[in-house]
Amino acid sequence: MALPAVGNSLSLNQMHVEAGGSSGTQCSLNDSDIRSLISKSSGATMAFNEWFGASASIPDWSQTINYGQMVNVEGAQYSQSQFVNRGYRSSAGQTLEGTSGVNGETTYGSMTNQNSNFFSNATINRIRSKATTLGGGVILLGVDSAVANNDTAFSSMSVNSNTYNRSAATYASSGSAATWTWTVSAAPSTIGNAWTPWPSTSSNAGTNVGSCNVTFSR
Repeated sequence: MALPAVGNSLSLNQMHVEAGGSSGTQCSLNDSDIRSLISKSSGATMAFNEWFGASASIPDWSQTINYGQMVNVEGAQYSQSQFVNRGYRSSAGQTLEGTSGVNGETTYGSMTNQNSNFFSNATINRIRSKATTLGGGVILLGVDSAVANNDTAFSSMSVNSNTYNRSAATYASSGSAATWTWTVSAAPSTIGNAWTPWPSTSSNAGTNVGSCNVTFSR
């Protein structure tokens, strides 16, 4: 919970507890956890009244994501499958996946892809579902750094009010990327129809075919 508002009493011990310390233990205003409550650097000028109302809780990161859709064909000749991709993929995400749509799409969708409170300030390069119309697939969240798989990165992602918990995801990382994947249903046989978590699209393929809300929580 937040520290007392202006007009109430405030103690250094209250600041310490809000920052995650144990009540009654030694602390100072210049301790990093206490400074972080008001985003101060070490040794900076600070006044007690700057801590009124401060909170250690991290607010959700919520925004509108403009999603695109790409249809591509993969596999060797005579054994090819058509995949539907819907969501957001940046140029960095395209480089990692290396596929383009039948209409030439390489990147699709747009969003604000960085927030210092999430993913250790790494950049999101993909939030996209991929599946065939005959079988299930995955929704993938990808970032451009080997971010650790813990609640400091994020605890859940909600897309169009459909929640995906980090603890239920399949996690993978390399030296320059990390991904979380969850199972999704088969793509709709009518490609532009709604496909959980995504709403219906304005066209079968394109870099921007609709929008919805995406929220990250810690």
